[in-house]
Amino acid sequence: MKIRILFLLAALLLLSGCGGRDEPSERETAAETYSFQDGMYTASEPSADRTPYLVIGGGFYTVVLDVAVSYQPGGMIQRDGDRITLEGWYGDADYRYSFTLIANDELRFELEQSKIPKGQTAWTDGMVFTLAASYADRNDDSAGQNGMSSAQTELTELFPEYFGLDASKGLDVIVWQMAPSDYSFGLLEHSETQREWVSKELMDLKGVSAEQMREILATYAVSEDAVYIVPWQNPISSYLPAYCINYGREDMDAKKEAYAAEIRGMLFG
Repeated sequence: MKIRILFLLAALLLLSGCGGRDEPSERETAAETYSFQDGMYTASEPSADRTPYLVIGGGFYTVVLDVAVSYQPGGMIQRDGDRITLEGWYGDADYRYSFTLIANDELRFELEQSKIPKGQTAWTDGMVFTLAASYADRNDDSAGQNGMSSAQTELTELFPEYFGLDASKGLDVIVWQMAPSDYSFGLLEHSETQREWVSKELMDLKGVSAEQMREILATYAVSEDAVYIVPWQNPISSYLPAYCINYGREDMDAKKEAYAAEIRGMLFG
């Protein structure tokens, strides 16, 4: 009888997995070890202007579809192991770009799990995006002969109009939103007078991410006090930031100043 009881106990221990946890599978190991650095990710077979490409920084992303326009899809990044999901709104429609990390800083696009905005034809299943310029390079001693990091050099090619501005009177960082977590930035020489809301100067701005603007500003020998944050309600956006909404007897100037301080923290914090 005792032998029979001992046999049953041994069988139960084996069935309950008390013999120890199996070694992690290849997928589990990959999910825990692949890095996903902030920076610019370019496609393995890009177009002439390198689009589409991804800008990753501080938990946020921008999908650059056309460098000639001011609005690009953007928002917060969701990561679940080796799965990377970029969700948001574009052209009044929701979208989702899904990727799988297949190596360190290397993403494979998953078309079946994605929801591509209408009219975007550049996406093919399995296309690979790799880290072309890391934002960690900003403090890298191996910067090029021009004193710029690799990320900054990339940006001079994509947005040359934001480099070499006359900063003697300061710089204006123009910021606009297309959605709650979707910020775009442009850069102009400082103006003492307010620009017209739909001026050509503003409408011609090409939106960059907060991380890209940090890189651009780092190339100028100006103090933070000489950088002016200028919120702008882009006329093509139907989204109204909080500083634009008056809930009754509110100090709107104070709200705008608080918003500018928040943006300054994104760029200099």
